[in-house]
Order: sequence, then C-alpha cells, then structure tokens
Amino acid sequence: MNVIALKNNIKEGLSIISGAKKESGNLPVLKNFLLETVDGGVKMSSTDLEIGVTHFISAKNIKEGSVAIPFGVFSQIINNLSFERINFEIKGGSLLINTDNYKAKISTTPKNDFPIIPGIERKKNNFFVFDTGSLVEALLFVVPACQISDFHPELSGILFSFKDGQIKLAATDSFRLAEKTIVSKEFETKMEKDVSFIVPFKTIQETIRIFSSSKENKIKMFFEENQILFETQQTTLVSRLIEGRFPDYEIIIPKSFETEAIIEKENFTNALKLTSSLSNRLNEVKFQIDDDLKNI
Repeated sequence: MNVIALKNNIKEGLSIISGAKKESGNLPVLKNFLLETVDGGVKMSSTDLEIGVTHFISAKNIKEGSVAIPFGVFSQIINNLSFERINFEIKGGSLLINTDNYKAKISTTPKNDFPIIPGIERKKNNFFVFDTGSLVEALLFVVPACQISDFHPELSGILFSFKDGQIKLAATDSFRLAEKTIVSKEFETKMEKDVSFIVPFKTIQETIRIFSSSKENKIKMFFEENQILFETQQTTLVSRLIEGRFPDYEIIIPKSFETEAIIEKENFTNALKLTSSLSNRLNEVKFQIDDDLKNI
C-alpha cells in the first residue's frame, strides 16, 4: 500500500472513528484501526465488537492495500506533524510515515486479523431518511432520560417506534421519561408495516457525537432484526440492537391534568437553575401553583 493524504483529513477521520476503538480487553487488535484503499481515497475503520465506525477520506492511491494500525501511536504522530501532505507506505509489515521533514516506522497487523465490521442489506423497505440536524436534535431531546442498567438492559437504550406514519423516540431510567415524536414530513421511508427496536445508549451517544458536526444534510438509518446502521456519504456507524421488550410507557402518561400552566421557557429554566443549586441530594424542586401565586 502506498497513499498520499492530507493531515486535516486524517485527523478528522481519526476523531470520527475514535469512539469505537477499545483501549483494553483480551483482543489487542481492537486497539488498532483499519486503513484500506478504495476508489478515490481510503477508508478508516474501528470497532469494539459492539459498534463499528467507518469513514472515507479523499487520498491519492499510488498502490492499493490495507492494514491494521495501532490507533494511539498513529494518532499522536499525526497530531504533532507540521506538514499537511503525508505519505503512507507499507513495507515488510511496517507502516512508513513520511513528510518533508519527518520519518516514522510503525509495526502493523494484517487486515485478516482485524474483525469484520458487519453490514446491513439495503432494501427498499428497511430504512428511514432524516435531515441530519433534525435527527440529532431529536436524539438530544430523549437521551438525558436514558441510563445503562445491568438489571434492565431494555432500559439501556432508546426506543425507535414507527407506527401510524410517525416515529416516536422514547427513553426512561424508571424515574424519568422522555418522548419525542418525529412527524411524517420530517423523514422519508417506504415502510408499510409497524416496527420498533431499541438502540443502545452508547450507539446513540456516538451517533450524536459523530453526526452533530456533519456537513452532510441527509442521514439514512437502515435496520434489520438485530442490527442498525446510520449512514451518510462519508461515514457509516453500525451497531447491534438491544434484545428485549421496552416497557409500555404510554400507559403511565396522564391523559388529563388537574393543573395546567403556560410558562415562558427562559424564565422557567432560569428559575430551575437557581432553585436546584439549593436542592438536596435527591435534586428535588418543589412546585407551588396557586391562582395568584406561582412559585418554584
């Protein structure tokens, strides 16, 4: 393999795939990322066997090839190089890194030792298309109510439920509940039947982190029985789904209310911030609503 690429593109790729690498464990190869040539550039991939992330960057391919590279050492070198144009070449099982004023040699691992990152078959009825920013905004709305639980793994993720032409996202830690509805005009699909699945908390966190700063306007979400895949033109994130049944949370949402109030959002959030700073260890805030007196 012999490739010429730009430093900023490589740094961006390393940042995007960094969340899927594994720092410890019984498989040292998971501390590596996979670099492989493709048409028009190279793909950078990492996985912790729970999720896998692949990112494409433009590059000049002089000779095709692929290799697994230690993430930590490679990242430190790239971050400290002063020249933008970098040459990568594989010789005798080592990666040679060359710029106009720097040379380095890193031991590598054969591609065949790197875990295969699974894909999902693209069908006409197993995907949704969102505006990238709208999906990230919806995830940010529900993710604060999500919490990893060893006793209730079905609560360790966010529910995606497609029904009646709309998508509902829901999360709960058994104390808090958040629900966000995405109406039909905010996504595209050819789905004709209802479907629901639970996406792991870490997958949601990585989706938000990776795509919140994406310059691409559209993101596709493919799914099958036990996997989900988020995809833009440059980046792909694939993850397992959580097995189990999400609680029937809708039955605990009140259908009617004894008291209803309309409050200016900014004043309300400021009041919560001021009072919560004096709350007890349970972070309790008392609401008192009277006809002529409204206190927090």
